[in-house]
Amino acid sequence: IPIERIRKYLIPFYLCSLISLLLIYFFGISMYGAQRWLSLGFFSFQPSEVAKLSTILILALVLEKKIISSIKDVLLPFLIVIVPWLLIFFQPDLGTSLVLIVLTFVMLYWSRMPIEWILILCFCLLTSTLYFVSPNFLIFWIPFMGYLAYRSSQKKIIFSISILALHSLVMKLTPIFWEFGLKDYQKDRLILFLDPNRDPLGGGYHLLQSKIAIGSGGPLGTGLLNGKLTNLQFIPEQHTDFIFSALGEELGFLGCILVLFLFFVLISHLIKVSKNARTHFESLIIIGIA
Repeated sequence: IPIERIRKYLIPFYLCSLISLLLIYFFGISMYGAQRWLSLGFFSFQPSEVAKLSTILILALVLEKKIISSIKDVLLPFLIVIVPWLLIFFQPDLGTSLVLIVLTFVMLYWSRMPIEWILILCFCLLTSTLYFVSPNFLIFWIPFMGYLAYRSSQKKIIFSISILALHSLVMKLTPIFWEFGLKDYQKDRLILFLDPNRDPLGGGYHLLQSKIAIGSGGPLGTGLLNGKLTNLQFIPEQHTDFIFSALGEELGFLGCILVLFLFFVLISHLIKVSKNARTHFESLIIIGIA
């Protein structure tokens, strides 16, 4: 099906995906402490997966004739992304919300947004982290963000002041967001990601067991479907979140490298296809999916 044929359906598709995300809050199914699924009787699905595709398509529509050269050029793209992002984040689904952020920045970069701007926005996350890890370093870090902004814009003074204000605001809002914006399990996931040994039999159990499983695979693995930790259910959620652990145990280091290489080949080919696409609209869709 030529991609151009679906152009007229993109806005209705995007609106339908937003409606389905909204319906979760009223009719969604709760599993594992999160409300992310809608049931249609004969099967359940995650509207956030549909929203990822609809966001890519509508962003491509908006960005196809736009070169990002000023702040006002990014307002509409961010408005398009922020609505599904908020609906997904508060399900809560931290993983998918991060995917939306990444694909948005990639598509903006493909629309010639200066790499310095992308770094400045991405570094908001680092500013939040530094607030907890080394708050004194922010005295130097935030002015450096202003300097980076000064070098990358034609309206140097206005842009650098705006970025200084943005990162200062992020610094101020970080403790409020940590206290009231995140669920307890999300806080635990972030803390235990850095140090799973804090709770080896609770929240850190998954990470520790997954590393043991990958390590026990050795160079060649235990053989497909012969993983002891996998078969004895020491690896929770081994068909979804921890599927790589099962792969590491059963196919070993070489199997892991092979799978990563296949992903590399797939993504490299998609980038090549995107560069050779007939229109910028098609190119943006492909790079967003990649």
